[in-house]
Formats: sequence, structure tokens, C-alpha cells
Amino acid sequence: MHKPAVITYPESVVRLKKGFDQLADLVACTYGPTRGVVLYQDTLKPQPEVLTDAATMVRRVTSLGESSMDVGAMMMRNLVWRVRERVGDGGATSAILAQAIFDQALRVCLAGAHAVEVQQGLRIGAEHALRTLQSLKQPVKDESDLEAIARSVTGDDELAFMLGEIFGILGASGHVLIEEYAAPYLEREYVDGGRWRAALVSPHLMNSPEAHTTGLDHCQVALYEGNLTEIEEVAPLLEFAIRCDPPHLLLVAQKISEDALNLIVTTHLKSKLKIAAVSLERVGELGAGDFEDLAALTGARIFSAKFDRGFRSVRAGNLGSARRVEADLQYLQVSGGAGDLIEIQERIRQLQQRVVSLGGNQSDLEEMQMRLGRMAGSMAVLKIGAHTAAERSALKTKAGQGIKAIQAALQDGVLAGGGSAFLRCIPELKKLTSGSSGLTADQTAGVRALAISLEAPFRRLLANAHIPSSGLILAQVQQGNPDTVFDVIHKKLSAAHPAGILDAYRVLAIALETAVSGAAMALGTEVLILKRKPRVSYEP
Repeated sequence: MHKPAVITYPESVVRLKKGFDQLADLVACTYGPTRGVVLYQDTLKPQPEVLTDAATMVRRVTSLGESSMDVGAMMMRNLVWRVRERVGDGGATSAILAQAIFDQALRVCLAGAHAVEVQQGLRIGAEHALRTLQSLKQPVKDESDLEAIARSVTGDDELAFMLGEIFGILGASGHVLIEEYAAPYLEREYVDGGRWRAALVSPHLMNSPEAHTTGLDHCQVALYEGNLTEIEEVAPLLEFAIRCDPPHLLLVAQKISEDALNLIVTTHLKSKLKIAAVSLERVGELGAGDFEDLAALTGARIFSAKFDRGFRSVRAGNLGSARRVEADLQYLQVSGGAGDLIEIQERIRQLQQRVVSLGGNQSDLEEMQMRLGRMAGSMAVLKIGAHTAAERSALKTKAGQGIKAIQAALQDGVLAGGGSAFLRCIPELKKLTSGSSGLTADQTAGVRALAISLEAPFRRLLANAHIPSSGLILAQVQQGNPDTVFDVIHKKLSAAHPAGILDAYRVLAIALETAVSGAAMALGTEVLILKRKPRVSYEP
């Protein structure tokens, strides 16, 4: 049995840093508008994959071939991925910052400073830097600001224009669904009302068979949170709905099958009652949320398998209504619901509060934002396509990142981009190192290390654009007003908003927080325990 290798300080942190740096150098080439690309060759695929996204790159790397370097590489991998998952962008920024912070702080520690005190100094400096960023942020001015944010994330002018337009129309509560097509395609469609993941229960209910859809105007809405299988469960509903004017019915359930389905199809085909019957795709808490939103928007009562046996007790007032419903094999779309406006506004307010309270829980945050857009009637479909599955996947990833970054900008504001916002934080940190701040010498060294490191994104931006004299240009930007940036495309100083060089405040704040946290953790690693055959994880 092979014993794990044990490596102690300082060799442990030096080896860890090699892997940390190697992965950071890999993703740093993707930073800025002159970003490079990385080719990834999977042994199972004939063609290399073209990568421009930092988070996708680090996810592809599971080992550098040496276990002691892998520890540092996996720390960087996790750091970059966490930033992308939270805000859609900022992975390369965070990697560049973390590498610089680790490098500067390690120099201090190897010279004799206490790592714990230096870590404390880094965190104190980060708090002051974040307060400075907070004071500098500005609200989004117009659609061109949104387009600039999307362009900085995606590097795609056409996609950025489309995302800027979408959120310029929908606003902060907007939600975008992405649909993929098997050919080069980029288009948007605005949804009047809300959309749910649901499917028509029978092709016989389609009134547009060539499009595999059905559409009904001015219809009653019945909701059943459960499974409908028996004739007796749906017959009273159909008898009631056939007397409505017009006789149109949307029936939503978790599942509709057997005799109940046969009766619905027969009634639709042989009577004047036209029915759109759908089963909701999502179950559990997500499904319950779907029913709640449908009920609020349409004014329908939710019949439930827990308390009702189908619609045996249905009567006037139990059904909701909608101006228009459309359904196909994937979605249900409801427009012009007759729900109570006060109740809808209250539900929107509750969802907004939940969005604020969720913090970094990304999956729950996306769910709440989707429901918020649905309730507010601010939804759009972004239709993207490409020749190959790999190209479609890359375009979908870009679009998703751009959406997250724009939402962050709308909610928390924007800052001058191109690394210049971090330069504005340096004077505040220098005040902390003046000797009157009450910090210990080692804490002061940590603050100083962070101040030096905040130059790293700007310097890397110029390096990627092959622009020399970064120190001179850096000084010129610092001497300008808070809106001054350096445009690496046109090689001149510019104002951030007119030049479209902007970053979302939340993206920069989370990138900085994560970089400091990751570097501090790496700095405090005194022992590496290396297994001979560690478990490989494909999830960062």
C-alpha cells in the first residue's frame, strides 16, 4: 500500500504556486478585447475545440501531470469557475488578480512576515477597495451601456447589440430564454405574457399541425396539481367549459392520461369545445411554483390531488381566463391573464425580495429571476444557431454570460472598464499603509501587496494588446477623472461611457472578493498531502 507524500512549508506553497500560476497564465490570455484563444484537443474528438472563455478552459483541465502542481491548479480552477457561476463573467479578471496577490503576498511571507497577519491585511485592504468601487459605480444610462457590457463579456458585436436591445426593452426584471437552431441564426422574439415548460398531451389537440402548435383566444383556464386519469375527474370541467363563450379551455395538470385523455381528445374533436391540455414538465417545488404563478396571472383556483378528486366540484369562479394561450411540445405561453393586479404586484414584490436574499445561490437566483420576468410579463426568446453542436454550445455559453453580466449591471450599476476601476482603489489603500491606520507591520504588508496587485488587470490588458510602456499609460489613467480609461483598440485615453468600455460593478466586486479569498487560502497552505491516485473531478 502506497503512503501519501507529505510536503511541508515553504516547499509546499512554492510547488502549489507553480500550478496556480500555470492555470492563471492560461486564462489571462483571454482578458480584454484583444483576447487570444486556446485550442483544446480531446483525444476522443478529431477536431480541437476553440476556447475563449476562462471558466470553460479551466473546466477542461483536470491535471497538469504533477500532483503537487495540481493542488494549486485545482484551487485556481475552482476560483475561476465560482466567479463565472455567480455573475457570468470575471473569471479571467479574478485569475489575474489572484495570481498577482498570491505572488506579492508570498514574497512578503518568504521574507519573514507572518502569513496569518498578511492574510488579515489582504482582507482589510479588500474591504476598503470594495467601498471605493461602491462609491464609483453609476447606474446604467441607456441601451448602449448594456450593449457595451455584453460586448466586453462576449466579444461578439451582433450578439451584444441584440442583448442590449432586449434588456433595454425588458428592463432589470427581464428574463431571456435561449433556443438553439441547427443552422447559422441569431434572432430575438418578445413574449407577451409568461412562458412555462409544458407539452401538449396529444397531437390531436393541435390546430396548427404543420407548426405542431395550438392557439386559443379568450379561453378559460383550469389548473390541477396532480394526475388526471379517470373520466369522472374531467367530465364536470368539460361540461362546464362547453357552456362558456367562446367555448375555449386551457387545462394544465402534472399529467393527463388514460380515460381522461381519451375524453378530452374526443370532446375537442367532436364538440364545439376547443381544448389546449398540457402537462407541466417540472415537478416538486419548481412545479408548485409554476402552478402558483399561473394561478396568480390568470385568476384560477389550483385544484389539487391532495384535496380534490379532479374537477368534480368545479363551479363559476374556480376558473381563470386569458386573452391568448399558445402551446406546443415544449412550452405553454399565456398572455393577457385576468389575475388580480394587486395580487400580481404583491407576488412580484415577494419574488424581488427573494432575489435580494438569495445572495450567491446561483441556481435559485436564476429560478427567481425567471419567475419574476414571467410575472412581470417581461420575457424574450433569443434564438441562436450554428453549423455544429460545438459552435452552438459556445454561442449559448456566450449568450448566457452576457445575460448574467447585463442583469448584474442593471441591478448594481457599472464602472469604468479596462482595469481602470481597480486603479482608483490604490490611493485609498496607500492611506492605510501610511503608519497611522493602527495596522501591524505584517498587516500593512498585506495591504501593500493588494495595492500593487490591483495594477495587474490593467497591465495584462495592455500586454495582451502588445502595447509597451504600461507604467506611463497607467499613470495617465490614474491622473484622469474616474471615467478615464485606455482604449486598447484605438490606443488612446477615452471616457468610459462614450467609448463603451464598461464593467458591471457586481462582476468586479465578486472577482476581487474571490481573488483575495483564493490567494489568502493558497498563502496559508503549509502542508500538501498527495495521494498516489487522487480522484479526478470534472466539476470545478
